[in-house]
Amino acid sequence: MRLHQLTLLASVALCACSSTPEESVQGPSVSKLVQLTRYEDALRLSQEMVEVLPSADNIAQHEVATIAWLLNQGRHLTFEDKDYEALITFEQALLLRPDAEVVLTWVGKTREKIANQLFEEGAELHAKEEYAAAVLKYEDALDMAPDHAKADRAMMFARRQSEYRIDLAKGYYVAGVRALSDYWLEQAKSRFGYTRKYLPDHSRALSRRKKVDGMLAGQRAILGEDYMSRGLYAAARNEFRLAQILHPATEGLQERLDEATREAAASEQLLKAQMLVFKGEFDGALAALEMGVTLTTLQLEQFDIVRVEIDDEKNRIIYERALAYEHDYLYEEAIVVYDELLARIDYYDDSRARRGTLNDYVQNAGRLYNQVASTSEVRGKLSLLKQIEIFWPEYRDIQERIARLEHALNS
Repeated sequence: MRLHQLTLLASVALCACSSTPEESVQGPSVSKLVQLTRYEDALRLSQEMVEVLPSADNIAQHEVATIAWLLNQGRHLTFEDKDYEALITFEQALLLRPDAEVVLTWVGKTREKIANQLFEEGAELHAKEEYAAAVLKYEDALDMAPDHAKADRAMMFARRQSEYRIDLAKGYYVAGVRALSDYWLEQAKSRFGYTRKYLPDHSRALSRRKKVDGMLAGQRAILGEDYMSRGLYAAARNEFRLAQILHPATEGLQERLDEATREAAASEQLLKAQMLVFKGEFDGALAALEMGVTLTTLQLEQFDIVRVEIDDEKNRIIYERALAYEHDYLYEEAIVVYDELLARIDYYDDSRARRGTLNDYVQNAGRLYNQVASTSEVRGKLSLLKQIEIFWPEYRDIQERIARLEHALNS
């Protein structure tokens, strides 16, 4: 770069030496301003000199100042990676002095830099298997630098690969047509997809792919209907969703997807209610049933079944609580619980009979116990208490009284 500047300065010096006294001006000369890299001042001064005296020497100095200024502008642009603007600027300088070695050098360097950038962009597209676009980049690089060997080799290679892919795409298309004719829809879909991967503008492959998608969507919809009929609503929802992705324009598909989505949500609430029943959390189960029943039109019977299960489970728990009281000889408490159960349901297992038996026990125990008080004979009292002990051994204080009476008889 220093050599280039010295060449320009030598040209300016030769012009300055040949100038006449009439051409001289006050202040620094054009060559001095160029040497000081004050290119704008040099350009302005040379312009003023030409306007004062348009001699050959003054015009030559103006030309040198213009070239120096253009070179400076071009260098700033290329340092900022504005290479195309820089090339235009250097070529403007070249128009003034076509044989200027320094200008030719900068033009060559800039073209080479642009060519390298284009080559790298082409290589990136090449790596992505976008061969046609890569070829265009390589061609642009060669337009900038015809001797760019890497771009030339890469372009030839990309063209061969592009031609190979075209043949490959045609083969995939034929395979797709055959698969479609044999109703191998998934295979046909993949083959037409490969065709469009290698030849994106292959209209027949696109048309066939749409046809296959429609047929696959039909299969998915049929499978979804089968799942709906079997109560597998989440699976049906997935099939309808896939069908919609494949062929969104299928008539009635959105409605079936919406229905399957609602039923799947209701089914989730039903399952939640069943789990809560198993845990004995009946309020939560009922809340889940209330939420789910607002979503469904196809599972109302199942929801009713779970409601009945909740009632049955509640009745079972009450019945077992009554049995526990009964087995613990808390007959009066058991009767209260049996009454609670019978208020919910007229008949539940043997609850009505048990309640009647316990009621008889309570009445008989009270009657016999009262008779003990009215009997003066020790053996008679003991006999009455023994009768109570048979069906209600923990009735009031009968065990203590029986022990005293037996002691009195034995002594």
